[in-house]
Amino acid sequence: MIPGSRIIAVTGHLGYDPVPAAVGAGVANAALGALIRQLAAEYGPRGVTAHAVAPGPVESPRLDRLIEHLASATGSTVDEARSTLLEGATVKRFATVEDVAWAVSTLLDDAGSLMNGSTLFLDGGRRTAIP
Repeated sequence: MIPGSRIIAVTGHLGYDPVPAAVGAGVANAALGALIRQLAAEYGPRGVTAHAVAPGPVESPRLDRLIEHLASATGSTVDEARSTLLEGATVKRFATVEDVAWAVSTLLDDAGSLMNGSTLFLDGGRRTAIP
């Protein structure tokens, strides 16, 4: 790899904060986060940095389907199910695709060359524990 290169993976918050009924996503995201840290250790001395971006739920058709499923499973309205998912976010909004793009572009910037092996959480303040 060329010195100054960046490796960036988009993982997910479930790899860091497990929840019921999301075992597959949690394990996959945790493994990807571990891979990024390993790549950072391996390639950092060569001038290559590696990072993960871990958004919480992202506004998308997939999130809409998840909210509809949650509403159906709990006998609530779509608005109630949406509010339930937002309860854990201190800023009371979901991430957007633009938020994720901002995070990736920030990590690609030369000003971030000192960062290596880090995870940038875009979860609206859901993660309150110290890693």
